[in-house]
Amino acid sequence: MHIFYVCYFFAFCIIGGDLIEMLDVLIASDFGQALRRTPLHIHLNHLGVTILAAAVVSSLYFLIISASYLLLKVNIQHTAGYIASMLFLIPGFPLITGVLDLAKLDFSLDIQRVAYAVAVIFCAIFCRLGSCCWLSYSTGEMLSPNLYPVWNGCFHLIASFFRALGFSLLFNSPIKTASMTAFIGIYANTLRLELIDFTHIPIQVASLIAAFIVGISAF
Repeated sequence: MHIFYVCYFFAFCIIGGDLIEMLDVLIASDFGQALRRTPLHIHLNHLGVTILAAAVVSSLYFLIISASYLLLKVNIQHTAGYIASMLFLIPGFPLITGVLDLAKLDFSLDIQRVAYAVAVIFCAIFCRLGSCCWLSYSTGEMLSPNLYPVWNGCFHLIASFFRALGFSLLFNSPIKTASMTAFIGIYANTLRLELIDFTHIPIQVASLIAAFIVGISAF
């Protein structure tokens, strides 16, 4: 259930998706997560399950966006959400802990975690790339919603909170820890997005500032 809104709010935070695009992301990612969890519970191969989930989500998102275009005459450029709909496939926990192990020079655990994360990411990207080629599909330009800066900032606050909360709960964090993480995400991620929008500094610099704030706050 948490993935139901994690990718939804990710679509707004990362690609600035509008309502139609975010709803398409919500449906496709939730269905994909449900499909991914079932085989994993019976201990099927993780890489095979990742490929299956990526293929299904790619096809489903394409069908939803095409139906939206035919029925509602929605701009077909609303395809940048194609990226956000696959974020649940990215193994963030082993990737981040692997980097932390690398910083501690603990190579025995580091190699295992990073190798697993890279393998899963490669499978997801390879399948997505194959789906794009097969469907003659291009993500196109990332469209931003036409909102006043104040409203845009408010939605950034809300999206940052639920995005952080959802991922914390996905990692089986207690509700208290997840709530603290969400409150840290509110000001760190919102600051990052506002710096990009108003000061036009490089995304990498804004992300570095936000990561530093998160690290200090968590400490």
